[in-house]
Amino acid sequence: GGSLQVWLRKGETVSSLGLYDPQSGTGFTFLDLMPEAGEQIFITREPAGGSDQPTGEPLVAFDVHADGTTTRHSPSAPETGGADA
Repeated sequence: GGSLQVWLRKGETVSSLGLYDPQSGTGFTFLDLMPEAGEQIFITREPAGGSDQPTGEPLVAFDVHADGTTTRHSPSAPETGGADA
């Protein structure tokens, strides 16, 4: 019983973009903004109901580049370039 939480890292500031609780059976929509170059979107597993700040390592992260592409980082998959997000 936990939640997946999506975060935006902009410099040293991290803010929550949304939460997905698989137990709730609801949809998962979170990006109501267009990420900018230098920002990072990442997902963590959090306690049910979410957290104020990330408590664990990202499950997956996307670095946003100036040309609009992203680089994906994941503990279980190699990095990839291109428009992944």
